[in-house]
Amino acid sequence: MCKNIKIFQKDNPEENKVLRKISEEVEPKEIKSPEIQKIISDMLYFLEVQPDGAALAAPQIGINKRIFIVSPHIFDAVDRKIESEDDLVFINPKIIKKSKKGTFLDEGCFSVRWWYGQVKRANNITIEAYNRAGVKKTWGAGGLLAQVFQHEIDHLDGILFSDKAINLEKMSEEKRKEIEEKRKELEKEREKERE
Repeated sequence: MCKNIKIFQKDNPEENKVLRKISEEVEPKEIKSPEIQKIISDMLYFLEVQPDGAALAAPQIGINKRIFIVSPHIFDAVDRKIESEDDLVFINPKIIKKSKKGTFLDEGCFSVRWWYGQVKRANNITIEAYNRAGVKKTWGAGGLLAQVFQHEIDHLDGILFSDKAINLEKMSEEKRKEIEEKRKELEKEREKERE
């Protein structure tokens, strides 16, 4: 299990090149391979202790593959049940339907850390993707989940939220410290559970 995932940052020129690339599809027969499963495990491990994290795309850890994961708390927040943890993983997602109506919503990003702004996102979206077990599924989503899907698919296309955002501003030092403290608490809890 990976303990030190590096999140690529927009303000680092070399890392930004990776973030800006259009990611490659994963061959369906490769989904269950050790390589792809390790990428997914590493991403899940990282996201587990991020109190302000909604999701994570593979390019953010330097891997240009069309994979993103969504934190279980997002599904809880929208009162949406998932069949298994495999359904937190979205491989080769494709937007198959999007509402014309959109709303400006607050967003942030691990790769544009501590910056927030509003991005106009479609209110409703339908995507098709493989889950971690290699099962192809169709997901309809509105509100927060639709926003997360659009943000993460943008990552796979080399687009960052800050490219589209209005009213960009940096989070206060006080709020940043609060999030960092919570993250440290979550990491300690995880270590205790694994002992």
